Amino acid sequence: MEKLSDSDKKQAYDQFASNMESVFRNIALYQDRFPSDDKIQYYIDQWSQYLAQFIGDDICILLCIAETYRTDERFVRYFDTFGEEGYLMFLYEAIVYFVEKKSNTPIADS
Repeated sequence: MEKLSDSDKKQAYDQFASNMESVFRNIALYQDRFPSDDKIQYYIDQWSQYLAQFIGDDICILLCIAETYRTDERFVRYFDTFGEEGYLMFLYEAIVYFVEKKSNTPIADS
């Protein structure tokens, strides 16, 4: 990213934002399933890959991001625009499941 021009950075960010919104909308379509459902986990994997482009692939960071989604009012309001009631907690649980599966480590207090 550092080597990109300002216009290329903006284009990359706009594409990232569009990709993330698409993932969140797709997850909302399957909110009636369990967070561990293969379809949900497919979209969580996409989410993690989009993030990895900017933050690397440290699986532990995904938990920090999920926790921020759950506790930061700006994200809470943002995620209220997707899915049904409880969407944010559903997303959080799907991310925790994804991290547990990838790391083979149960996450306490999820």
